[in-house]
Amino acid sequence: MALGRPIPTLHLSREERETLERWVRRPTSAQALSQRARIVLACAQGISNTQVAQQMHLSQPTVGKWRDRFVAQRLDGLRDEPRPGAPRKIGDAEVERALTLTLEERPSDATHWSTRSMARRSGLSQSAVGRIWRAFALQPHRAETFQLSKDPLFIEKVRDIVGLYLNPPDKALVMTKSDTRDPAGMKADLDRYRRELGADYIDIVLMHCMMEGDWTTRYRGTMDVLSEAKEKGILRAHGCSCHTLEALRAAAASPWVEVDLVRMNPVGAYMDSDPETVAGVIQQMRASGKGIVGMKILGQGKLRHRQSEALHYALSLGLLDAFTIGAASKDEQMDLINRIAAA
Repeated sequence: MALGRPIPTLHLSREERETLERWVRRPTSAQALSQRARIVLACAQGISNTQVAQQMHLSQPTVGKWRDRFVAQRLDGLRDEPRPGAPRKIGDAEVERALTLTLEERPSDATHWSTRSMARRSGLSQSAVGRIWRAFALQPHRAETFQLSKDPLFIEKVRDIVGLYLNPPDKALVMTKSDTRDPAGMKADLDRYRRELGADYIDIVLMHCMMEGDWTTRYRGTMDVLSEAKEKGILRAHGCSCHTLEALRAAAASPWVEVDLVRMNPVGAYMDSDPETVAGVIQQMRASGKGIVGMKILGQGKLRHRQSEALHYALSLGLLDAFTIGAASKDEQMDLINRIAAA
């Protein structure tokens, strides 16, 4: 008698197999879609989710998810689902048109587009044009160095990249840092952040790279700027990232610090002290209700070949509310996501 949840039978039509194989072969296909296509092709060989997961170095839940999605929705089920949050007011076609105009046309009365002239030409607002350009790192005065992707999934990638800029989903937040120590500089940074994001407020702003043990008194004026901004609704929370143990302990003791970005990994690479000492300080922070975001989880590359160990360590601490990790490529990013799911 078979045990466990029955695995849905997966059969492919000739057209479906050809499409999946084309998605796998095309060098310009979205990496995530290519991986999903490989999962379905492997499952169609009649092997179990466990075997597919082992062959592809993925977690079993990931394989099961895309097998189930394909059985239920066929090829459409492998495409990304709509993002949560309010419907976007600017559609994919409008974003693509703005990019096409930017890169393939020139204004009749100037050498390159400005946000104002492109807004008139595209029918979008000036702020929307600016957000789209920033999302794709477009500089019209250097447009000759850019070209539009011929990727058939270009629209899907537009949705992925630009979506957060145009309509942030309810469950997403923006956290940023400023290394200024000057009150006027912090005010200018807050104005710039909101202007560049086209947002009325920012979720979290951190004072970056605090190193002095007395920073909570030395930079009180800059801290007050952030406190006033919170009272006005310009930001929702403020805090710091620390780069010495003394500064970290000062942050733990300060009621002003609401969120702390802490360096943490199992070998102490690029940390404020050894892991045990830092964990003790983080425990104090959590006891006082601070939010803790981990960074340097892979020790700035020191643990590149021990990623699963480092991720398991971060997740098993029970101290971090979230953590950040940089990826050098889409493949590396997907691998990290799968490792986190399996940890």
